[in-house]
Amino acid sequence: MLNLAHASRYHWSFAGTPRNLAVGNWQISRAYAALNQSDLSLRFAKASLEIGEKNKLLDVIITAYEAMARAYATAKNYQLAREFIDKAKSYLHTSVLDEKDRGVYGGQIRETELMIDD
Repeated sequence: MLNLAHASRYHWSFAGTPRNLAVGNWQISRAYAALNQSDLSLRFAKASLEIGEKNKLLDVIITAYEAMARAYATAKNYQLAREFIDKAKSYLHTSVLDEKDRGVYGGQIRETELMIDD
């Protein structure tokens, strides 16, 4: 999983848009969180968020906030995890995503929220 995420991100560094790069960073962040590597998960979550904010990619910002929350939950920093999950929820509620995407993003947010032990 990790190798595929890195390979995908590498490919998009040559052929992709900012959205592709941000999604690639999000995927890598999730893979590192699954491997309990919170520092690396946070590094790629931050990169995803920076690209999303710089390019005003609302859907990317939602997933990047979720990735930040997941990385902090993996590190057991539940206060920061909660702050980022709340930001993700807020952005999701104001987004113009279709119902299918809203459901997918909401599911990811709920999954990450279950990791927060507060």
